[in-house]
Amino acid sequence: MRPKKQLARRRLTKLLCLSVTGLFAASCSESSAIQAADPTDSISSSSTSLSMSAETPTVSEKTDNTTSPAESSSQNPAISDESAKTSIESRENDSHQYGDWSTVKEPTCDQPGEEVRDCVDDPSLGESREIEPRGHDYAFDSFVWAEDRTAKAKLICTRDPSHIAFEDAEMKAEDIIEVTDHARGLRSYTASYGEHSETKELPVPIPHTNRQDLEPSEGLVFEPDSTGQGYALTYYEGDSPNLVIPATYNGLPVTTIGAGPQKGLAVKKFGRYGIRRVIIPDSVTTIRALAFFQFEGLVSITLGANVATIEAGAFQLCDQLLEIYNRSSLPLEKGSTDYGYVAAYAKDIYTAPNYETKIRVDNNDFVLYEDGEETLLLGHESIETRLKVPNGVTGINEHAFWGVNQYLTADLPSSLTSIGDNAFSGCVRLIEIYDHTDLEITLGSMENGRVAQYAKSIIRAPEDESILHEDADGFVTYEYEGRIHLAEYAGKAETVSIPEEVVEVDAEAFFGCESKEIALHSGLEKISNLANEYATNFQRYLVPETVNKLNASLFLENSLIVDYFGKKTPIKFEEPTGWVTSTGVNLSADSLSDEKAAGTYLREICANCDWIERK
Repeated sequence: MRPKKQLARRRLTKLLCLSVTGLFAASCSESSAIQAADPTDSISSSSTSLSMSAETPTVSEKTDNTTSPAESSSQNPAISDESAKTSIESRENDSHQYGDWSTVKEPTCDQPGEEVRDCVDDPSLGESREIEPRGHDYAFDSFVWAEDRTAKAKLICTRDPSHIAFEDAEMKAEDIIEVTDHARGLRSYTASYGEHSETKELPVPIPHTNRQDLEPSEGLVFEPDSTGQGYALTYYEGDSPNLVIPATYNGLPVTTIGAGPQKGLAVKKFGRYGIRRVIIPDSVTTIRALAFFQFEGLVSITLGANVATIEAGAFQLCDQLLEIYNRSSLPLEKGSTDYGYVAAYAKDIYTAPNYETKIRVDNNDFVLYEDGEETLLLGHESIETRLKVPNGVTGINEHAFWGVNQYLTADLPSSLTSIGDNAFSGCVRLIEIYDHTDLEITLGSMENGRVAQYAKSIIRAPEDESILHEDADGFVTYEYEGRIHLAEYAGKAETVSIPEEVVEVDAEAFFGCESKEIALHSGLEKISNLANEYATNFQRYLVPETVNKLNASLFLENSLIVDYFGKKTPIKFEEPTGWVTSTGVNLSADSLSDEKAAGTYLREICANCDWIERK
């Protein structure tokens, strides 16, 4: 390969040779070709000398635009290298003998290269030519899955790994568990590209709908209404976010939602956060006071044609109730607090049956509101502990995750420009924030929906390290102020022994746990509530005498397990004596020793206290 400096030197020599062809005879036939190219040249070798006089015109003196390239080259030693090259390439090469081609610039996948060769008789003369680009040589690397459950084949060029291409993979889907209007399904997705394939089993979310012909939800409890001629819906113990109320029960119409004065609708599992949609039939005439009070997860409701009375506060603090399909004759207005606040937060009120909803549930169970200008995140129908907000979401609605204690981390995309008030209020487990936004999110702040109120770490750059660490047994821990906390147990052991280095067990650390027994080691100093409505298999906890402080809600939360799932008392103290509540009441050693009585006793005695402590 010829160095660039050599090439430049060769071209300069070539230019000077052309400039003095009228003075010196060349060793090869090139000089005669140059002279033949300009028969009007009156300068002869006998009438010129080594010193060029003022008779030779400079570039600025030329006025004849018809001067040939050869003439310009011989008259102007300052002419550009490119012009000289053009002059050479325009001549016939029959009289030259050239050497081998030498590459001076290697071609790449998409850029041409260059090679040159010299005249054997005069190395100062030569020619160059372009080398065609080599093109890409792509090979399969992996499948990249999209949110819509399609996939692309990622291809990497073997010649240059920085060159990456994507091609659509062939997709095949097959239901494993069919989705219904009340229960999520499970579907197998297989991506194929050539000889390569990959299969994922993904849940299928319940579709959003306001149809009137849906089957009623399971787990509804009724009692006679005030007239005795119909029924009132008083309790829902089902597990679907779609609450579909039937028109009849036991052959009589369902006329009322909610029990007695201001009792509201009792809900076992999904409660205020989990129920997303309510469809009320035409048989209902009355929605009682506080029936859906503070149902923060409720985003859409259908009012039946005969709903005539909505009592005070029936929908108060339903901050995310953005869509109403009003089949009744009630004159609902957006923003109004009339009719039990049903339209106080609404963005859309529809009266025509063929309306197109702006609320959808994506393939990752996120509930989104999209109107073409903004994409609001309303909630998440999942029990995952890592919240990754979809890219494209511009705002998180008020109270979207209020009191949802399942999340350890929240990943906020660059598209996010606003977080509504109290969107993350009460999310005490939210330890780490991945912040890709332009929002000014700071640890401990109650701004930006309180997203970082309880956070211990904010990650903004790829080089930032997470404080959360998961070991091979599924224990997720972090260090804060020199103390090791247990944030989550993601294992599947029936009996769990908490790692010795852990001194604090955070709230909801066993969220969704399938274990039956937890052994708390003697180094523990602080234990928050260990269970919740999803940890349904726990039978008991072994609390060592070294523990000196317990969150009283531990016992209150476990009352859910005892009452709803018939488990034995899940608390057993190795040393039951010497405990006192934060309100100053001494706990009875006899009651704590008796497993059958301890649960009831502790729930009663701790109902009004925050902690129990060892004296």
